[in-house]
Amino acid sequence: MDLNRFALFGMMRQRMDWLTERQAVLAQNLSNTDTPNFKAKDLVQPDFKRVLEANGVADRPGALRATAAGAAGASGPVRLATTNPGHIARRSVELRTAAHAADRRNAEVSPSGNDVNLEDQISKVTETQMDYQMTANLYRKHLAMLKSVLRR
Repeated sequence: MDLNRFALFGMMRQRMDWLTERQAVLAQNLSNTDTPNFKAKDLVQPDFKRVLEANGVADRPGALRATAAGAAGASGPVRLATTNPGHIARRSVELRTAAHAADRRNAEVSPSGNDVNLEDQISKVTETQMDYQMTANLYRKHLAMLKSVLRR
């Protein structure tokens, strides 16, 4: 049985592959902490919004429609639904994203031109390890559920 035919298992495998690649990039950053003019690198996080649009999202909030692979695609951009005035406004999310980008631009650069921040890189490595472990545990749990269903 090919588990990649199940969307959930395929997405978890892709997530684990991405985390493995990110770990390699972060390790390279750490190994070049003292290299002159070295610029820290990182992988771009996969965009969940783009995945939703590629798999087709209906115009009505909360209504997903399945599309076959290679079909016409999404029915439009994904919009945030606010059914309660207490929901977080989209503007605040955009401001946080802009603040994070500004923090990265203002990163410290050593006199040698190296901009690797050791604390930041170690934090990212730890975050990546925890995400990988969580995804691997989810994979194992879903596999165990599938096995238990098939035994019955």
